[in-house]
Amino acid sequence: MLNFQLTNVRLNEHLKNFFADHGITYQQYNVLRVIVQSKAGKVNSLYIKSRIVEKDADVSRLLSRLVARGLVVKTPKPTDKRQSLIELSEEGIALMEKIEADIHLLDRFFYDLSRKEVKQLNGMLDRIRANNK
Repeated sequence: MLNFQLTNVRLNEHLKNFFADHGITYQQYNVLRVIVQSKAGKVNSLYIKSRIVEKDADVSRLLSRLVARGLVVKTPKPTDKRQSLIELSEEGIALMEKIEADIHLLDRFFYDLSRKEVKQLNGMLDRIRANNK
């Protein structure tokens, strides 16, 4: 268990540094990724919350910071003014394109593993998650 925790700490540091180099946090990236991957291009906060990796994240706070940075735009939903529709701004689109171009750099963490070993590791991690829901 200790080995897993040590590896997790190092991997999180690797992720933190990568996204810091792009001026955002991993959690902010996660929100932007959900918006990019949505078919509609505009989503509400409930949609984001249901699809982000870290389920305990404060989506409202993350969205406020992304709006303040000019990376997303919130507009009132036409059919229900109590809700907002969220979409990437031009700056947000440009940032996500830059991250997408650099995302392969995250794989450096696993460069010492062969393709077969990465596949085995993914399989084992999938099994661990499946058995611990």
